[in-house]
Amino acid sequence: MYRYGLIGNCQVSALVHTSGSLDWLCLPRPDSPPVFGRVLDPEGGHFSIQGEGLLTSRQMYVPHTNVLMTSLRQTDGAEVRIIDFCPRFHQHGRVYRPRTLIRIVEPVQGSARIKVSCHPVDGWTKRWVKPVRGNSHLRYDLQEGSLRLTTNMPLTYLSEESYFSLKERLCFALTWDQPLQEDVARVSQNFLDQTVDYWNTWVKHCAIPSHYQTETIRSALTLKLHCYEDTGAILAALTTSLPEESGRERNWDYRYCWLRDAYFVLSAFYHLGHFEEMEGFLKFILNIA
Repeated sequence: MYRYGLIGNCQVSALVHTSGSLDWLCLPRPDSPPVFGRVLDPEGGHFSIQGEGLLTSRQMYVPHTNVLMTSLRQTDGAEVRIIDFCPRFHQHGRVYRPRTLIRIVEPVQGSARIKVSCHPVDGWTKRWVKPVRGNSHLRYDLQEGSLRLTTNMPLTYLSEESYFSLKERLCFALTWDQPLQEDVARVSQNFLDQTVDYWNTWVKHCAIPSHYQTETIRSALTLKLHCYEDTGAILAALTTSLPEESGRERNWDYRYCWLRDAYFVLSAFYHLGHFEEMEGFLKFILNIA
């Protein structure tokens, strides 16, 4: 029904379409107005990476992680891979989960031509925000903060939204209210390696049943992204206004903590042998009670 892959780090989350377009991202919190909202409205904002003459596309996760890969194949046989993730790993004795999203685009075969378009909107107004150009970044000033896109891609092609030949790996770092001071390519690879290691380690500490292991692991990783660690709340879903069934009315805003849904999620984590989510949720409940 919805051709999207989910990424996140328990602080931010996003939906990436199989065509390579980032169509849902809310900042600075999961219940904030969307920065990219094309999943709901064609004029809702997006961050797309398009192949010229797209023929087919497919998505898959790096095994046992929440790192998403989207492959785009063009009519001339050229292929491009997009790697999307939100950094999450241990640093200085705590879990590092910044309000950051990283996209890595790399040629797989042939001489691909791509076009990159970044159009954030100012919340529910759907007003497109004009960028302020820096040396290696574009800054978008919104009502609730600033979105910064740092990249090693030529900014001329990005600003003009023109097709160009992809000859080398390109990196994009979307950050909220903070600049990226270091080299974007080096930081992106470093964050990717550490994020893959983190999720692999997390899965290793799951008590996985003998049957349907692949499906159980993917479900567990998805449920983990619904834990908003800043408060300990467990969100019913990370989207809003999407009906459970086409044409039906159950299309509420699920980006909040519903006790029934939280109970089911905590029960799943309990059977998987993970208890830190339960501790965080109890702190959340006691704080508001």
